[in-house]
Amino acid sequence: MINFSLPADIEEFVHQTIAEGRYANVQEVVSDAIRFLRDSKIRHQCLRKEIDDSLTDVDRGLGIEIDSDDALSAFFDELEAEVHSEIGAEKQSRE
Repeated sequence: MINFSLPADIEEFVHQTIAEGRYANVQEVVSDAIRFLRDSKIRHQCLRKEIDDSLTDVDRGLGIEIDSDDALSAFFDELEAEVHSEIGAEKQSRE
């Protein structure tokens, strides 16, 4: 078992959260907060890896060059169309 003290403002927030009915007790609040911290750390590590992989791809010449606002808009338009197409295909495969 872990025992700890919280700063007054955090303790007040915990009790307010319990009073709102979202959690039944302090243990539930702290457990959820720690799960959130753990999950955030995992997401950060995954994002960092994606960034590193992308930078490696750019260094290898696999990136695309966007040199204007028009080119950026066109890129996002194409990306949006691709996503909508994939979503449509997934919906059709489920029917």
